[in-house]
Parts: sequence; C-alpha cells; structure tokens
Amino acid sequence: MIEILKDKSLIEHVNKNVGLFHPDVALMSYSITLLYNLTFEKKIFYDLKDRNVINSCKKLYKAQDATIQFAARTLAAILNQEDIDEIDSPSKMARSYVYFIENTIDDVTLTYHGIKLDGVLTNLEAIVQNDEVKDEIINDDDGIPLLARCAYEPNLDVETIQCPALRIIDAVSFGQDAALQQIKEIDSLMEHVKDLCRKNDKDQGIVANRILWKTEEESKFISKQEQLKKQIKREIKKKFDEKKAIYQYITGDHHFDLADHERSEKFDLMISYHQDDKDICFKIYNRLIASDAYRIAFDKDN
Repeated sequence: MIEILKDKSLIEHVNKNVGLFHPDVALMSYSITLLYNLTFEKKIFYDLKDRNVINSCKKLYKAQDATIQFAARTLAAILNQEDIDEIDSPSKMARSYVYFIENTIDDVTLTYHGIKLDGVLTNLEAIVQNDEVKDEIINDDDGIPLLARCAYEPNLDVETIQCPALRIIDAVSFGQDAALQQIKEIDSLMEHVKDLCRKNDKDQGIVANRILWKTEEESKFISKQEQLKKQIKREIKKKFDEKKAIYQYITGDHHFDLADHERSEKFDLMISYHQDDKDICFKIYNRLIASDAYRIAFDKDN
C-alpha cells in the first residue's frame, strides 16, 4: 500500500481525475483509506512514522477525490503530531472533517466511503488545538451542531463517539465568544451536559462541568471580580485624603494622581477547576499570587 502511495503516475492521475470510476482513483482511494484505518493500531501507526509516509501523503493534497485528500491530510497531520501548529491548510482540513461527520452520523454503519465516524472524531481531537482548525469549526454553521449530536445522541457509543465529541466541544469553547454562544443555544447539548454534571459521570463529568462553567458561570464570575475590584478602588480613593497627607501639593510640583497608576482591569490568568481538582488548584493559585507578578481570576467558592 505504501508503494501505491508513492507511485508517481498514480499520483499524477489522482490529482487530475475525480470519481471512483477512474481505475487509478479507485486504487488510490481504497489503498489510502485502508492505510488510514490501520493507523488506529499502534504498532502500524509507529511503523508508518518510521517509514516516512508523510511526504507521500503531501503529494496527494491536490487530489480531486475528497476521500483521498481527507485521508492524506489526516495521515500527514497525525503522523507528525509534534508540529500540530504547522498543519498545511488547516481550514480546508477542518471543513473536510465536518463533511465526513455530516456524512457518517446518519448512516446506519456510521461510515462513509470507508471512513468511520469514531475515527474522524479521534483524529479531530488530535488536531483541534490548532487555532485555525478550531476557528473553522466554530465558523462553520454545521460544525458545533454536528459535534453536539455526536455528544448527546443516545444511540452513539459513549467511549468512541460521545466522549471525544464532548472533549472537542470543550476545546473549541476556549476559542471565540461565538463558540460559547452556539453551545448555549443547543438545548439538547446543554441538557446532556447538565445531566452528566448531576450524575458526576466518571468518564465525562469533569469535561461536562468545565463546559457548564464556561457557558453559565464564567461571565458571572468575571463580572463579580470586576465589581469587586471597582469597589476596592472606591474604598482606596475614599480613604486617601490628600489634605491629611504628610506631603502637601506645591504649585508647579509633580502631582501624584492615583488614577495614573491604576492597574488594568484585565486579568493575566483565570483558573477554573472541577471540585476533584480543588486542592491542587489552590496550591497553584497560592504559588502564583505569592510571586506578586500576576493578576489572577480565581473563584475560591467555585
């Protein structure tokens, strides 16, 4: 199969022709799809890394067939995970993932052209930390809604489909504000997330709590912190009486204005946590504030 991927004449024909009716396209499509599916076996995965299959895959980026291009880009990305931020055309890649989720989720076999839904989600989770991939999923009208269906539809396998889908949703929730708004507007997803939180689900509870906090509590917490800082500033200004100060203002001298030295309203860091991680997060928080180098948003009451 690797030799087929390297065949120059096949690559040339695949990049010019579309449709499985063409024998070269069919041969390449079946070969690379099989190779793609075999990478879920760890032994084969590491063997492919050692054989430097990435360069062969890159030559198929211009393939006219959607399946060949998807498999080629995915193989190149997952076999080179340490350079996840260097993915070629991440937006195009993200769109292909949305395309395959859309075409597999309603199929009785959860498969489309040999590509399985669980595999699509597994590999998407591996590359979703790429900012452009994340943004494309958020900006695609079907991106988050399709992932939401993967997360909450009861007929789908929990471990191989629901769990990775929820983790991907969690990852994109740290992107644009639009992501949180989309997540909040999907009632079935939010009901599922709240149900997982109530049950304290051992597999998905932590992720569900994090999503719930970001969608419903984060803005309240930030607002609360901002109000607290404003209140503290008002109290400081109220207590400071320049007339009673030892130093008196002299015309022409420099006038110290407290407002000139106010710190920014923004935080350097915000820590959110699940109750199971409370102790370790307290230690991290205390260590950071001890340095007096960071402004940290941290809700001790959670």
